[in-house]
Amino acid sequence: MAVSDLNQNDEILQTEKITISVTFVDGNNPFQAVQEGRVSKANLFPCVLVMLEILANEVPL
Repeated sequence: MAVSDLNQNDEILQTEKITISVTFVDGNNPFQAVQEGRVSKANLFPCVLVMLEILANEVPL
């Protein structure tokens, strides 16, 4: 991959935004809060890594 490709990808990541919504539902918790937010594509990968780590550490019901 060329440096120009990397720069172009970074520019796209910095200018485009997407919306993600992740909901963890606990059927035993009637007071569970759901949060929604917006994240830029540049920040999406770290967010996904955090979500995967949370899922990896979840205790099965």
